[in-house]
Amino acid sequence: MVMFFLNNEEEPHYKLSERNKRILRMVWALVIALFISTLGHPIGDGWKIWSHVMENVDYYVDLVWCWVLVFMVLEYIYGITRYLDEKQPWKEGYYKRMLLMVILCIVGGMLFMEVFDHMYRQVTGRLLVRIHLKVFQIPVSLIIPIAYSLFCSVESLKDTYFDLLEKNKADESSVHKNGNKIVEEDAVTEDNPIIAIKDGEKIRLLDVPVKLIWHSDGINEIYYGVDAFYEDNHTLTGLYSYLDKQVYRKAGRNAVVHRDIILGCKPRADKGMILELVEGYTQQIVVSKNDVEDFMAWFEAKAD
Repeated sequence: MVMFFLNNEEEPHYKLSERNKRILRMVWALVIALFISTLGHPIGDGWKIWSHVMENVDYYVDLVWCWVLVFMVLEYIYGITRYLDEKQPWKEGYYKRMLLMVILCIVGGMLFMEVFDHMYRQVTGRLLVRIHLKVFQIPVSLIIPIAYSLFCSVESLKDTYFDLLEKNKADESSVHKNGNKIVEEDAVTEDNPIIAIKDGEKIRLLDVPVKLIWHSDGINEIYYGVDAFYEDNHTLTGLYSYLDKQVYRKAGRNAVVHRDIILGCKPRADKGMILELVEGYTQQIVVSKNDVEDFMAWFEAKAD
């Protein structure tokens, strides 16, 4: 909730501004300082917090210096993390980065708090990072650097991850826009594909009165008259896709035929048929038995 209200509209949705981050660190430092200072003062029998703590001036002195200490440590760890983000990014050596975080942030933060606490004790006779009891205790000088270093590491990895997502999104958007332009340009020409170049002029499929396309040895012979054809290396299915299906029909595996050059058909023993073409076209076009019914329905239908 706090992060929501502190969110800066000028920053990406997953980031807070540096100013707001510092405010959050100050707030957290105050919360931690309240906890440390309260825990470190004896409250007496019957939990007399008011008389033993709230009315004690030393408590407020400890609170202020705890706040300063914790805030300085949080600032130090955050600064080291951002410095390493530039000098030793996670992607350029994960384990090396982790080792540096442990040495500089955890060990460095703990030593700083211990030195500060020792100096404070020399002046006031009171401890800031330990309770005045002879019991085993894990000092906050260790807990705070570990906890905040872990938090900063997670935040750093999160920023790296989302920055990568944003970059990929921008790249995909750019590719998509460029791709659309290419597709649009291709669509203009590929609506009517080039099948040949003659005397420096591009010959396009739909500009030719195609009568028959005969596919043999990977080459299409596109006939626009008897013994008059262009050679092309598009796929037969690809060329057929551009043609008017009421006028043209794919017959067998190697031919696309115009209905005007079909005179009739002859049956085959396998229940298929052979097309009879107008004079001059010697290609033997075979329609398989599975396609005979559809082919005859197309041939007998009248073109609009």
